[in-house]
Amino acid sequence: MGAVAGNRLREWPHHGESVAINAFDPTYFASPESGRWLLLEGGDPNEVWRAVARGEGVVVSTSFPLHFGTRVHDTLVLESPTGPLPLPVLGITMDFASPGGTVEISRTLYSRHWNDSQVNRVWVRAEPGADLVALRTALASDLRSKYPLRVFSSGEMVDYWVAQIRRGFAGVDVLRGVVFLVRLLGIADTLASGVVQRTRELGTARAVGVRRWYLQRMVLVEALVMGALGLVLGGMVGIALGALWIRWTFPYLLGYVLDFHLPYMQLGLIGLMTALVCAIAAILPARGAARLEPAVALRYE
Repeated sequence: MGAVAGNRLREWPHHGESVAINAFDPTYFASPESGRWLLLEGGDPNEVWRAVARGEGVVVSTSFPLHFGTRVHDTLVLESPTGPLPLPVLGITMDFASPGGTVEISRTLYSRHWNDSQVNRVWVRAEPGADLVALRTALASDLRSKYPLRVFSSGEMVDYWVAQIRRGFAGVDVLRGVVFLVRLLGIADTLASGVVQRTRELGTARAVGVRRWYLQRMVLVEALVMGALGLVLGGMVGIALGALWIRWTFPYLLGYVLDFHLPYMQLGLIGLMTALVCAIAAILPARGAARLEPAVALRYE
């Protein structure tokens, strides 16, 4: 194997709230190959993480400043079992170990001040080209008799968390279907009502020589224009509400700070589905407009 780093993750009280202390062996922070956290603030990532590995400071998660107002270069005082431990904040990263905030710290420093040498996670970096199945089997056979272990690859952990997030938002798919159904019925009803209300006008158009296919196309274009206007207005409101949730509601409600991204591919797919729904909704009203007989339509009151 390439490298091994112990990790101690635990909850700890801080100013009346609960935060997470995420302590890694210095080799984890010092080696870029171990997979460092993305540094959002704090300067050069190599220098910052090496300083954390030496025990010269800590890096906090994005939710930590939200709750405690601590910023880069401030001094964070942790109440350890051996007394207050002042440490400079060297950077800010994205970590979701605790909604209250997470403190990334060297495990050497943590073990000395918390009198705790335990680990509840061990990160193993395999050599390039190594057989991961054989490595997992070897780890399990050597250590499972002594410790209750669960062995995951990094990809399996990512897949697990992605599956949990998708499971939490599974109901959105049902709501999406309901929205498209309501849109289908609403547009069809609006178009049908418009055809009925304009029976005399459509009859006059037929009487002066307007062909059936032209009336069908007119109703279809009307449906697409309605759908496009609704999509634009709905998109503007949806993006505004999404930004509100991501930047203010979600952090203050649950504590986690997220990045705001626009799903361009999904927006394009929604646009195509909207056009399809509008076209389907326009079929019956368009046929009704095309079937109008001029003489009957002109007598309509």
